[in-house]
Amino acid sequence: METFFKIITLIGSILVPLLVAHLSSRNSIRKHPKEEFADDVKYAKEFESLVGSNEPNLIKDRVAQQLFQSKKISFKETIYFRQFENMEFWIQSYISVKKFIEVVRDDENNIIDLSFEYSRWKRARYLSIYGLSVSLGVFLIFWFDLVREFLNINFNWPNPLTITIIVLWSFVFLSLGFYNLVTDTTYSDAKKFMNHFKDQGIKLK
Repeated sequence: METFFKIITLIGSILVPLLVAHLSSRNSIRKHPKEEFADDVKYAKEFESLVGSNEPNLIKDRVAQQLFQSKKISFKETIYFRQFENMEFWIQSYISVKKFIEVVRDDENNIIDLSFEYSRWKRARYLSIYGLSVSLGVFLIFWFDLVREFLNINFNWPNPLTITIIVLWSFVFLSLGFYNLVTDTTYSDAKKFMNHFKDQGIKLK
C-alpha cells in the first residue's frame, strides 16, 4: 500500500504543476473586457451579414463558432436560437448538453424544433457502471497489498510489473466510473435544459 501511494504522489507531483501552469497561461492571455465586447460586436455584425447569404456553410459555421467561442455550435443551430430572447444564454446552455438533444429539421434542412427523450434505463445504466467501476477501483487501492501478493503468487509476476498493472487498472476503473457519472449529470442537465427552454423560451415577434 505504501508503494502505491508513493507512485500516486509521484504522478501527482508531475501533473499538478503542469495543470496549474496551463490554467495560469490561459488566464494570462485573456483580453480586457472592453476588447472582448468590441470583438463580440464585430463578430455579431459579421454573423448577421451572413444571414440569408449564399456563403458556403463552412464559412457560416466558422463565424458562428467564432461568435460563441465554441466548435460545438453550427450556423443553423444559431439561426434557430436567434428567434428567441436571451439567445446567448440558450446557446451556451444548449452547447453543454448538445449530444443528448435531437434537432428536428424541415425539408430544407433548417432546424425547426428541438427534442429530448428521457430514459430511466439510460440513467440506471450510467449509474450502475459508475458504481461498479468506482467500487473496483477503490478495491484495488485499499486492498493493494492483498491483490499484489495474489498476482505475484498465482502468476509469478515480478513486483514492478504487478504494481504497474494494479495502478493502471485502478486508474482505468476510476476514470470509467467518473466518466459515466459526468455523462449521467450531463444527461440530467439536458432534461432540465429542455424543460426550461420549453417553459421559458420566448420567441421574438
